[in-house]
Amino acid sequence: MASIVAINQSAAVVLTLVAYASLFTLTIRQNRKNRPLVLGVLTVATFMGFLFYAYLAGEHAARWMLASVETLVILTALSVLVLVVLDVFRWASAKRARQTYPRR
Repeated sequence: MASIVAINQSAAVVLTLVAYASLFTLTIRQNRKNRPLVLGVLTVATFMGFLFYAYLAGEHAARWMLASVETLVILTALSVLVLVVLDVFRWASAKRARQTYPRR
């Protein structure tokens, strides 16, 4: 049977994750066209998720909490990598197009 302290800790963890996720989502939605800012927000979210995971692992949290935070950290890290690759591809293709068709 779960104790009241464990239930309170679980509720605090879930509410914290929801609060940070909504804050990051709002920032990204408001600045969708600003790619460096979006990458920065996702990088900070990944780093904060890693720190949160380290804290939970030190507190011997429930396995489902650790697994959910670990999954979110991995997904945000992969999204940062995908966005960087897309930006590099877009930059390289624009550079190639400028070299092929120089301005007059």
